[in-house]
Amino acid sequence: MFYQFFGVIRFLPGSDYGSLGSYLENEEKRAYFFEIIVIWLVSDLFAMDVKPNHTIYINNLNEKTKKEELKKALYAIFSQFGQIIDIMAFKTLKMRGQAHVIFKEISSATNALRAMQGFPFYDKPMLIKSGTPEYLNSLQRIQFAREDSDVIAKAKGTYIDRPKKHLLAKQSAGEKRKKSGHVKESKKMRMDKAPTGKTEVPEKANPPNKILFCTNLPEETTEQMLSLLFNPYPGLKDIRRIPNRPDIAFVEFETEAEATSARAGLNNFKITPSQSIKIRKECARALDCWKCHKAIDCLKEKFFCPMCSAIQPTEDKNYFDYLGLLPDFDVDLSLLKINFLKLQSVVHPDKFSKCSQEEKKISENCSRYLNEAYKTLIEPLERAKYLLTLKGESLDNEDVIDSTDFLVEMMELNELVVTNNDPKELKILLNEVETKINMLGKEFKNSIETNELRKAKEAVLKLTFYYRLKASLSSKIADNE
Repeated sequence: MFYQFFGVIRFLPGSDYGSLGSYLENEEKRAYFFEIIVIWLVSDLFAMDVKPNHTIYINNLNEKTKKEELKKALYAIFSQFGQIIDIMAFKTLKMRGQAHVIFKEISSATNALRAMQGFPFYDKPMLIKSGTPEYLNSLQRIQFAREDSDVIAKAKGTYIDRPKKHLLAKQSAGEKRKKSGHVKESKKMRMDKAPTGKTEVPEKANPPNKILFCTNLPEETTEQMLSLLFNPYPGLKDIRRIPNRPDIAFVEFETEAEATSARAGLNNFKITPSQSIKIRKECARALDCWKCHKAIDCLKEKFFCPMCSAIQPTEDKNYFDYLGLLPDFDVDLSLLKINFLKLQSVVHPDKFSKCSQEEKKISENCSRYLNEAYKTLIEPLERAKYLLTLKGESLDNEDVIDSTDFLVEMMELNELVVTNNDPKELKILLNEVETKINMLGKEFKNSIETNELRKAKEAVLKLTFYYRLKASLSSKIADNE
């Protein structure tokens, strides 16, 4: 209970634990603070009879947020606490501004409830924003659902099939019509069938949003760093971080136009030499899970559906994306190895020996794809060739180097390797070859980044010769030692 209390204080605008005293010096802020605490205490008393379970109920959500965008954002901030089975949000008048998040484990739901109570989310805190005399009827907070969701009930074996409300309503209406006689029933049916002249208006496309959803942030990113990044753009209103999720943040602007301008300028901006910020407003296209058919496009995890945890086929992803790297010639090899081992441990076919044939087939394809990706990206020459293919270029047998000087140089170096058996001289030659490889690697990197593909291809052809020479030298040195 006290943990939740401090959680409420944490999200008070412009305050922290150390400045609470100065915060309360302001009369308006003091009234707001005590109002929240009273409502929080009363709502806790009403929630005491609800036992912890897999589902948390969230109220006071921004009603203007589109349903799919809301579900994706909720998944982003709540997935840190554990595996999410489903997120339910509705756009009906009665259910607008509310959502249910269903976790696989009760402990995950409990931790989420404690940590996120009062978190500012799309302009509104997940806690009552302002008290009224009717607050007992409209408590706005995160709490446990009063009963298990159908998904959890089925897993426990406690699910009881129940008639849908609209079917019960129809049945009740039918009984009333029978009592009122066949004449009235016929008249009612004719009226029901009569055209109204109204056509159903399709739902509007997702409009621009003044709140930007930032992902792929480095772990060391702070709010001050983000402030320096976004401050040059006019209209910056607020920056909100997610507890235990340093890789994502919400950045709010005064208007949609100002948010759009900031996104255009900073999307894919390199925060570090190897990491670029991703700023999303909506997904370019929708992808659905093959098993549960839920939308998993924007927040699709590596190989797995975030809703039902089913393994997903490899879809339009390049090797760099799947292994969590930027498409660059210079890669962090330690990160590459860590990501490869981590992913291979969860998609290996042995993990799916008791699953369906479809899941077995997908896991085999994913595992094979990962192995190919790792073997390609771990070797600089293969990595360079792959970067060329991403640019629409490829090497074939007809590609040759036009430089006669280079070909003569290669012939002379090959002759030195064949005729020389002195390990010391061979090692000196090996160092010279490695220096040349490093120089050509830099040339390739500059050429591919400036889109000079002819120069990039020429650098790869030269690298191919030097890597063969390096292999011959290494082999001969080993034989003569």
